[in-house]
Amino acid sequence: KMSEAKTVKAETAAEEAPAASVFQSISTEKSENSLAVLIKADGAVRDYHSFAVESPARIVFDLFNLKSPEKKEHQLPVDSDWVKRIRYYGYPDRFRIVMETSKDYLTTYSATPVKDGLIIRVATSGQTRISFSGLMAFNRMLVVSVKLLNMALSLILGAQAFISA
Repeated sequence: KMSEAKTVKAETAAEEAPAASVFQSISTEKSENSLAVLIKADGAVRDYHSFAVESPARIVFDLFNLKSPEKKEHQLPVDSDWVKRIRYYGYPDRFRIVMETSKDYLTTYSATPVKDGLIIRVATSGQTRISFSGLMAFNRMLVVSVKLLNMALSLILGAQAFISA
């Protein structure tokens, strides 16, 4: 139960911390089952958007309302199982982080705001790896299932109206 208390405490600290406005640094920490990308800022990074790109495989984070003193692209070689290299740079309206990875890890990342930035984890232990193509196939199957359920519901409602009449 102690780990839950620490998690709640960290979330509360991030919620109470002022919003970040200036990027300070980026670093990584490897563990047995994941890589943590530590984004340091002058407050909590809560306003962000992330997405994955399949070819070449990349995980992208756009951090909004975060200025960088650096005006050119920087690169951080990582060479871990999960991320090979991180590129980062500031735009007028956002700060972008691009993590070069492999397709195996496009769905195994998460982010957690902390009081002095953001922690991004790639391939966190306990997460199920889903291939990108497998995810797309599941999505197509889900769309078909919803269409079939809608058709069945229409038939039931139509039969119910016919019986009631």
